[in-house]
Amino acid sequence: MLRVRWLRNLAIWWNAYFNNLRLIGSFIEDGVMVFTCKRLRPDGLCGAYNWLRPVFCHEYPRLWRYFEQPTVLHGCGFKFLPRK
Repeated sequence: MLRVRWLRNLAIWWNAYFNNLRLIGSFIEDGVMVFTCKRLRPDGLCGAYNWLRPVFCHEYPRLWRYFEQPTVLHGCGFKFLPRK
């Protein structure tokens, strides 16, 4: 998808407009775009936690079944813990 310019631009626009995300990097050869949240507070917490969060923030990581299994990029700060 990233090799097709109009699809790449659509994905960037969609995430900026509907999800308040900003593109901070892309690796076209790997098919990865890296976004950051415009509502992320300086302390690393969500500035829109109660009602403004995008659906995938509410549902992550459960939405992976619609895409691919989630991976955490180096420096992300998010981590997965096994269920008890």
